[in-house]
Amino acid sequence: MISGYVRNDMHYLALATFRCMLMRQQLCNSGDVLSLDSSTVATVMPSLTLLRHGKEMHCFALKRGFDRSNVFVATSLLHMYGELGSIECAAKQFKRVEEKNVAVWTAMLTAYARHGRNKDCFRLFDEMRLQEGVTPNPLTFMGVLIACTHAGLVEEALDCFKCMTQDYGITPDMHHYAAMVDVLGRAGKLKEALEFIVTMPVKPTAPVWGSLMAASALHHDFKLGHEVAKIVMKMEPENPGNFVFLHNMMAQDGRWDDVSVSLVYYQRRCVIEKKLLCFSKETDLINKLITPWCDFAEDVFPEALLSVLRGGEQYGIRSDVFKGF
Repeated sequence: MISGYVRNDMHYLALATFRCMLMRQQLCNSGDVLSLDSSTVATVMPSLTLLRHGKEMHCFALKRGFDRSNVFVATSLLHMYGELGSIECAAKQFKRVEEKNVAVWTAMLTAYARHGRNKDCFRLFDEMRLQEGVTPNPLTFMGVLIACTHAGLVEEALDCFKCMTQDYGITPDMHHYAAMVDVLGRAGKLKEALEFIVTMPVKPTAPVWGSLMAASALHHDFKLGHEVAKIVMKMEPENPGNFVFLHNMMAQDGRWDDVSVSLVYYQRRCVIEKKLLCFSKETDLINKLITPWCDFAEDVFPEALLSVLRGGEQYGIRSDVFKGF
């Protein structure tokens, strides 16, 4: 159930189900009925969106000894701290892991890369390969390319891409190609980025062209940006983000007549889809954000879960949290 909630972005239900399991285990006074093992902790970890909840889950894993001995829990903790911006906590957790495999190294390396800690990312990459002898995987190289993108290190990115393909025999996927185009584009090497796309051994996808389109707008090469935007919109005609990007580029280029014409065209094209497809999503979002818990709790939570939540005060849960129940 927790895994299903997480996969469908119902994170609040995943966390509530985990807490329900914890309370039921205490009620039964036995770990045999609802055993909260390491797989349960690793499964619920992606649903955490607040650092406070993440630290609470880390304390639970710490008491059970999962954070050091279990690779899946350790990796989930590193991902969680990286996503929530607590790099120092991630670094402390990384040092605690007893046996570091490639997933643990990659999680820490990627966390450094996404938060601009480029030197730490490169240091970790060299340490895992040269000192520890751990073979990097495609996700590892993706993290290094992200670091190169943030730091504007074109030569280092090219060396990394070459190392991946020649030294380790890893076939790049579209994420690697898009990252390389992003590195070249952000550095202002738009011609090299276009040549890189044209010489790709596989057909480039919309995200690859989208990286070049964003770089063209960043460096005010609107002629190239318009041509690339046409390609992207042909590949993803239903993606409104591509139209917005093209619309903004025309505005930056001073082509206000084209802006007005394209805006009217897009509004006429999408008005029917807006009425048919978006209304249910918008009303569902309004219900989740505005409707009081007591109005729709019984429709969302199963009755067994509600009965446990109502009795949560004896376990330290504030009474006002489930006031509507």
